[in-house]
Amino acid sequence: RRSVNDIANQQNTLNQQIQQITDNYNAEVDRYQQEFGTEYKFEQGRYTGEEINIYQFDDRHDLEFVLTHEFGHALGIDHVDDPNAVMYEVRIDQPVDPVDLTNDDEWALKQACQ
Repeated sequence: RRSVNDIANQQNTLNQQIQQITDNYNAEVDRYQQEFGTEYKFEQGRYTGEEINIYQFDDRHDLEFVLTHEFGHALGIDHVDDPNAVMYEVRIDQPVDPVDLTNDDEWALKQACQ
């Protein structure tokens, strides 16, 4: 009985230590999410004002799409509201073979090039 009680006490001590580690980990996750996780969206590419950086693409057609979008920014075009547009803020299901400009894309291009 003493041996079983000793083992149970050791197990309880280990459980308390694990709980403390878990609480600390969860607190760090919460802190990280508050600092970095609220507004982040993954970017396939980015125009920095001086250069275009490409971070991810699946194939040649996807690369052409990302480059077209970022080149639009280099021309001074902002994001448009049409989710089918090349210049929409996120890549969803826009066609990539070939890359087709929507009316919103063409309008934004005309505005930028005037």
